[in-house]
Amino acid sequence: MKIFIDFDDVLLNTGNFRNDYKKIFISHGIPDCAYSEFYYDYPVKKRNRKIMKYDPKEHLRRIRKDLQISTKTLERDISRFVKDTGKYIFDDVKGFLKKFKKDDLFLVSYAKTDFQEKKIYNSGIAKYFKGIIITDELKAEAIKSLIKKYKINIREKLFFLDDRSEQIDSIKKQYPLAITFLVRRNTGRYQDRKNKNCDYKVIDLNSANKIIKKLCVAS
Repeated sequence: MKIFIDFDDVLLNTGNFRNDYKKIFISHGIPDCAYSEFYYDYPVKKRNRKIMKYDPKEHLRRIRKDLQISTKTLERDISRFVKDTGKYIFDDVKGFLKKFKKDDLFLVSYAKTDFQEKKIYNSGIAKYFKGIIITDELKAEAIKSLIKKYKINIREKLFFLDDRSEQIDSIKKQYPLAITFLVRRNTGRYQDRKNKNCDYKVIDLNSANKIIKKLCVAS
């Protein structure tokens, strides 16, 4: 058995994180409209398609350019903010991770930036995972590299937990026998997106754990 888990909105309460993050900008006099306008204004071309990812360096560059202001103290406060992201980890996360062997747990996150890396490694949960990968690709490719690196037998039960329907689709296409969980917490950002390829839809990790345990016992 191997379990591959997403980070944002599955392990991290990204809604609360983003609300507090935005407050830092507001406290420095950045208008809400400027903050929002440039937040995701960074299309990255990948294989003839555009994907969006957040990078505070680019966000701040656009704010400096548009508002003609210095962001040095803002950058300092952002750096302080991401030094402790553990308080944004959902309450059921550590209990869930402790139920499994470290060798069976892998974290697969989007997007590949220093900011995302700090969010993960400063959350206090990195120690529970055998492998962690942060990618700009669809996660099926990232999992493929983990399988190769750690010599994972794809005949094992492979579980994948994510809140994004397109990621579920990519996994099912690459690994049809993988058991996929669409995690739709009450605080999640993608409640309106449908998915027909997920095997299970759950609202928290306790629900996912019960299903995983049941499936493993049955086999």
